[in-house]
Amino acid sequence: MKRVQPIVIFLIMIFIGVASAYDFPLPDEIEASPLNFNPLEPAEFQLQNGINVWMFKNKTLPLVNILIEINAGEFYENHNTTGISSLVASMLTSGGTASMSPMEVDEFLECNAIDMRSFSMMDMTRVEMSCLAPDIDKALAMMKEIVFEPAFDEERLTIVKENEIARLKRYRDNPFFEARYVFEQAIFGENNPIAQIPSDEQIRAFTREQLVEYHQKFFRPDRVKIAAVGDFKMENMEQLMLRHFNVAAVDDELKLIDPVPEPKYTKNTVVIVDKEATQASLFMGHLGPPPSNPDHYALEIFNLVFGASGFSSRLMNRVRTQEGLAYFVFGAFQKMKPRTVMNVGLQTKTDSAAEAVKLCLEIMNDMRTENISSIEMKMAKESTVNSFVFKFERPMNLIKQIFYYKNLSFDENYLEKYLANIRKVTREDVLNAAKTHIDPMKLVMVAVGPKDILTTEFESLGWDIVYSDKP
Repeated sequence: MKRVQPIVIFLIMIFIGVASAYDFPLPDEIEASPLNFNPLEPAEFQLQNGINVWMFKNKTLPLVNILIEINAGEFYENHNTTGISSLVASMLTSGGTASMSPMEVDEFLECNAIDMRSFSMMDMTRVEMSCLAPDIDKALAMMKEIVFEPAFDEERLTIVKENEIARLKRYRDNPFFEARYVFEQAIFGENNPIAQIPSDEQIRAFTREQLVEYHQKFFRPDRVKIAAVGDFKMENMEQLMLRHFNVAAVDDELKLIDPVPEPKYTKNTVVIVDKEATQASLFMGHLGPPPSNPDHYALEIFNLVFGASGFSSRLMNRVRTQEGLAYFVFGAFQKMKPRTVMNVGLQTKTDSAAEAVKLCLEIMNDMRTENISSIEMKMAKESTVNSFVFKFERPMNLIKQIFYYKNLSFDENYLEKYLANIRKVTREDVLNAAKTHIDPMKLVMVAVGPKDILTTEFESLGWDIVYSDKP
């Protein structure tokens, strides 16, 4: 041990001497070459019936992944059909097909190690499947039946309904979800499908015939996109797609009118939902511009600086770290269809709710009256650029991003030009975007918590105060 110590000291001295002989740059002074985004493009073709297909060969594993996306979801429901899209999506993989009972479908998937799931989102329904490459033919045959020939078995429908009721109950019991729901009602309008939650009675009242009618209306080839990624030959996969998904086209055109947001309040308003709690759950904001608006690159930088980058954002740094007023807080322009939503969300103690909100408003005002710092701009750009490529680590992720931006009406070459356009954003662009798209006189805040305490807290804001029942 005594011999080792002199040797270690000697080596440290050598290292210090060598290091001092060279002028090593600081980490933030090291300049890396610009990151470029040049992904492999998936092959794309269209079936005669109008279904668009994207294919991406990937031999990393002997698997094939299939994604089928149907343009059908909550966005296209009405007051009488609220909740039906989720039921239909769940029943696709659990309700049997025209040729197989639900039990037979379950056994087929299990015996062939095929993983298949289906779910609905705001404006789409997805069916995702993964199987071993040698089994792709029979897996696609089953997937075609599940998507285009579901049976909607009555017994399974009863089970799916109860599962959906239990899921919605968990949401309703969450005060933060409750605040979000009432907030969406306030900014989109109470009759907008985006702001609807079905009651237990509505879910139980749906009949098999209603699900069949919904399926026939929306599950049409001209509303379907398919992606295939995995270990296959391109020409073989194209033939399989033609064989299994060349279903009959629909002659008539389905004309749908996108629901128009109708904000419930036109000036600063606090909406209080009475709930016994020691914390207040808050959502605040207003409608923003369409997702593909000209300022959306500047708004992405705005989001990171303002409240979408965790502890490095202004909201988190000041509201939580410096003032200790909230465990978490966030704020951003959220991409939704047809309009983005500028929103701030947080949970705070009821007796500090007004203080927390006033600080959020102060930070929001700073964002629209003063340029962000050069350091904030640099960090936001670097974060955006460096994280961008990781969204496409897997080929299927790239295709999902293509589908996502198509649904939001972005340009075809949006992803290819994204990094270059982010790099062009200036501090002035961010400031102008904030000035243009944030209206401090038309904010709506929903607060879930004790009515009397929150009323006293928010009287100091000078906003209108109204009260709402729980969803």
